[in-house]
Amino acid sequence: MQSQIVIHLSVNLKDEEETLALMQAISPYLKTARVLSQNEAINCLSEREKQLLLTLAESDSISEAAHKLYMSRSTACKHLRNIYNKLGVHSLHRALIVAFRAGIIE
Repeated sequence: MQSQIVIHLSVNLKDEEETLALMQAISPYLKTARVLSQNEAINCLSEREKQLLLTLAESDSISEAAHKLYMSRSTACKHLRNIYNKLGVHSLHRALIVAFRAGIIE
């Protein structure tokens, strides 16, 4: 019986050469693997994560955005960490830029 395991791996590599080297190193262990662009990664966000990004773009703080979405600040921060991991970014500023470019934020 075969099992399928999906692994979400988010790494920030300096260039395409590093990306290819990593893919070659892990490819013997994987049946299929591909690298998602940030535009593709944005589609991996849940609706709640997308709502949080949109609300953060219109808010002055994470606490304010959390309040508007009826969630605790810690829940908002957890969603934000997931967003960073999925998009391969390390800041709210970069996440908002990716969301803007993908059309989530106008």
